[in-house]
Amino acid sequence: MRTMRTWQLGSLALALSALALGYSSERLWIWALLLVLLAVFVRLALPGTPGDKGTALFVLLVAAAAVGVLNGVSSLVMLVAVLFALSYWDLEAFDRRLGRIELDEATQLLQQAHLKRLLVVLGVSLILGLTGIAVQIRLSVGWGILLGLMALMFIRLGLSFYRGARS
Repeated sequence: MRTMRTWQLGSLALALSALALGYSSERLWIWALLLVLLAVFVRLALPGTPGDKGTALFVLLVAAAAVGVLNGVSSLVMLVAVLFALSYWDLEAFDRRLGRIELDEATQLLQQAHLKRLLVVLGVSLILGLTGIAVQIRLSVGWGILLGLMALMFIRLGLSFYRGARS
């Protein structure tokens, strides 16, 4: 469990660092500081279950990245921040699910397998995100909505397939 918490907190620290670095690069220092303080407050002082805190923190970090892009912060830096936020959220949920299980060799193998899968997902996400940043395509609103719906459909189909393969 200790290893998962280390990865979890490391992901959170890297997400906050990327956001603060991005905001600071555009001379938005006060917003960077407020973001870090708000994240620390949510993590440590906000009442609620750990799952609620993890989800709230994930939403805060993703929203901060979106606001950063709208304010001219590098899309690449905000992409990295979102990926680390996603990693934090996933590891927090995984750690919570395993919280009551006694640490043994099988649990350690499960943790290692989960970390490997997460690293693969983050790597593929980074490549797709970089491709999305690099490639500029002009679409009408209708085509954008259609492609968004198709993406959601394929994500749902992929998750259903993944869940079916796991059981």
